[in-house]
Amino acid sequence: MALIKSKTLESGIAGDYWVVTCVSVRFDMPQTDIYIGLWLDAQAFNDGKQPVHTSVFQIRDDDLNAAYFAHAVLQEAGKSVATQAQAYLHNEVEWFADAAVDTVYL
Repeated sequence: MALIKSKTLESGIAGDYWVVTCVSVRFDMPQTDIYIGLWLDAQAFNDGKQPVHTSVFQIRDDDLNAAYFAHAVLQEAGKSVATQAQAYLHNEVEWFADAAVDTVYL
């Protein structure tokens, strides 16, 4: 899954295709790190190009970690660490709230 929202970087490069590239769920403390890459567009991603920018979001809240990444949640049909990370960004990070969701890349 991907989020579609345009961002122009300080370098002047603009991209609009955000894909979760890595999720690190810590079990020794309530922390989850979500790494998300920005590509110029879906075509650049599909062509195997490198992201033009990468960001990391840290979840350090027990309730949010449980709501998105608890074992029972991940056992539900259609849910994975990647889909839950994308859902967290879309639902909990204000900047991504109005992003379109591309469900082609799963």
